[in-house]
Amino acid sequence: MARPSLLRRLVLTAESSVLSAKQLMGLSLNVPPEAHVFHFGKPESTEGWLTSSDRAIGGSSTCSFEFVPTPADSKVMGAPKDGAAVFSGNLSLSVQPTEQHVVRSGYCAIRGNVPSGLHLHGYQGLAMRIKSDGRVYRINAQADGWNPHDLYMGFLKAPANEWVEAELAFSDFILTSRGYVQVDDPVKLNPASLRTIGIALADDKEGPFELCIEWIKAVDKVDTTNTAPKPKVSLKTHLLDNEDVEVVEEDNEATQQRRPRKSDLVI
Repeated sequence: MARPSLLRRLVLTAESSVLSAKQLMGLSLNVPPEAHVFHFGKPESTEGWLTSSDRAIGGSSTCSFEFVPTPADSKVMGAPKDGAAVFSGNLSLSVQPTEQHVVRSGYCAIRGNVPSGLHLHGYQGLAMRIKSDGRVYRINAQADGWNPHDLYMGFLKAPANEWVEAELAFSDFILTSRGYVQVDDPVKLNPASLRTIGIALADDKEGPFELCIEWIKAVDKVDTTNTAPKPKVSLKTHLLDNEDVEVVEEDNEATQQRRPRKSDLVI
């Protein structure tokens, strides 16, 4: 299993180096305007995706990710002809006693592997066609790198019950590690190293949720200001609130502000 992953990493690194060199020389990369990463138009399109929840730490949330065909008599404007993948379930904040001494819960998540051989160097961001319930969802992205705990995050809040196209620039993803926002780390998400894409819900609001996804693409240009026939929204980056910043003493000599670890949000 490790050999194909290593080979893919070496190939993508070599190709990325060549394309980076072309950019430095001012040469155009001539990438297509978009590249499909996932298209959820068939029942088998959700196979291979991992689903997880806080049940692993004693929570009670439940979720699923499956293809749902569009009913022939559907009256939802803009609904996909064939159907879409649906991330749904029920978020619960309850916690059962466990040996891990968890005091908080409340998350559900899905994650899929970026197709092998798909080269995204030169693309500016992600785009997806979705129908949301209006809740705040987190977009997770993992890239090949030396630290397996690194996770890039963006946040999505779209109008409820409307099919829209949402976009997020790769440069707007926030780097986190073990639940901490890496405020001082300048490393940006490199699309050429993108390994997995995931979606999570952890908004501290109990109750049912549903997010429908028709497709996820890489796009060569992120432009959420254009007026287009299909409505677009922006996947805005959202840092933790100021009240979540705590002061931690170190070596009894100095203090500094640090983002608290949200262990229940580490997917």
